[in-house]
Amino acid sequence: MTDRRFIEESFPVKEVSAISAREKNIRHGHISTLHIWWARRPLAASRATAYAALVGAVDDSLERQKRQDFIVDLSRWENSLNRTFLERARRDISQAHAARVGSPGDVPRVLDPFAGGGAIPLEALRLGCEAHALDYNPVAVLILKATLEYPQKYGRPFAGMPEHLWRRRKGGPASSGPAQLPLVLETPVPADAPPPDFNPLLEAVRYWGRWVLAEAREELERFYTASLYVPPEAAEEEQEPERWDVPESLRRRMVEVARQFRKNPTPSEGILWQALRGKQLDGVKFRRQQPIGPFVVDFFAPSHRLIVEVDGPIHETQRAADAERQRLLESLGLRFVRLPAELVEQNLPAALEKIRAGLCPHPRPLPHQGGGEHPHPRPLPHSGGGEHPHPQPLPHSGGGEEQVPPSPLVGEGG
Repeated sequence: MTDRRFIEESFPVKEVSAISAREKNIRHGHISTLHIWWARRPLAASRATAYAALVGAVDDSLERQKRQDFIVDLSRWENSLNRTFLERARRDISQAHAARVGSPGDVPRVLDPFAGGGAIPLEALRLGCEAHALDYNPVAVLILKATLEYPQKYGRPFAGMPEHLWRRRKGGPASSGPAQLPLVLETPVPADAPPPDFNPLLEAVRYWGRWVLAEAREELERFYTASLYVPPEAAEEEQEPERWDVPESLRRRMVEVARQFRKNPTPSEGILWQALRGKQLDGVKFRRQQPIGPFVVDFFAPSHRLIVEVDGPIHETQRAADAERQRLLESLGLRFVRLPAELVEQNLPAALEKIRAGLCPHPRPLPHQGGGEHPHPRPLPHSGGGEHPHPQPLPHSGGGEEQVPPSPLVGEGG
């Protein structure tokens, strides 16, 4: 009797490929946000192929189609943490492995010798397998530790956890009952211990992230103007732009227009919104189709006073109107990032980088101590001491003083 696997005889390639392609637009909760690995496998394809490779083939055509449909549903991003789908997948894999090796309760072992970004071992763990990941690239090793090892070791309360991680902050929510740690500690569990679902790894990242930010701010803040720095606590509070005094009827009309725009977004707006919603881009909150006075802007980040506009083909015929609209909005102190629709649809990471650059504008140079403009720098002393003598102009072919031609105006050649 041969050991036939489901993936050897049937697999919904077209459906899983389409789901994997859409995964490029997912940022919130995706391991690609940890570090973009150049050979990253889609999580959807990794999960689907791991399952299909670990369960046996099915001879009945109806059962084969049902299993294909299940694989398609299992690979969807929204089912990544769906308990029903995962428990069924783990049960199928466990039963197939037990029938294969004759050892109930044993779990299959999955080895990925070139694990890279960790997609395959991560999905193997999700399916209840014992995963082993290797790579010779030190960057990949660090990604694998942060993706596979550290969340399991430090993602829940553990013995010896630093006190500042599990101590609740003053004024935090009170527990509805006596909270207990899942591990037996050598010392008694304190009354203010965290609940069992407390994540010390997440708290540690926040703690040390704030520490690094405070240290960097202390050393570097004097080199930047304060008006361009948005502290984290201020970024949480939305700053409303100045409002035009528009009639109430117009305001209600623009609210309704914005509502209709949200219901019927363009393809490029829909793609960009999936990448911006839920503070996925650097923790910045964006609104879509935001009314501002007599206008509705595509996306708006109140904390950074940044407007993001996605320009489709129709904007080629209304450049003058767009420029005047932008000028009026910029008069309120708002800033703009304009993105071509083709860029959003064909190269979303590049579009997000442009938005990220708009969120962090270049700092203005600091004024010198005397105020006003920076004085012209003094020339360096030459080898003979003192200042450099004025250089002699090179003679041109016509003799006499060189005639410097005027710079051509825009449109006049050159």
